[in-house]
Amino acid sequence: MQFISTTHGLDTSGFEHQGDDYKAKAREMNRSWKTIYKVEVYEDSSSFIPGYEQWRISRVNYTIPHANRIRDGLGSTIKELTVKLMKAKKRIDSYARKYEAIKKQVKKKTRELEIVAQELNRSQDQN
Repeated sequence: MQFISTTHGLDTSGFEHQGDDYKAKAREMNRSWKTIYKVEVYEDSSSFIPGYEQWRISRVNYTIPHANRIRDGLGSTIKELTVKLMKAKKRIDSYARKYEAIKKQVKKKTRELEIVAQELNRSQDQN
């Protein structure tokens, strides 16, 4: 096996870091690497295996992260976390309704106790 340096052949890459317009050439090369070209591909569907087109449409591309497959550090997918979040929100809503009901009962009891206290104060004032 022969060792080949990573810089081997850079001098023949068609771009030299010298001369009057080397920066302009570098910018042009950079721009050309960023350019996206659309290539039309002719597909003859008769040459495909039966069922290929349906498979191609329904296939899952695992190279592109999908929200349902991204996992947090604990191993849960986003979809699982969303379900857990919805359940937690329902529990919170339930607790909020219970709290409001208890709060109404406390207000009612407080009013009743205030009325009883006023009546006691009146009866004591009369005596």
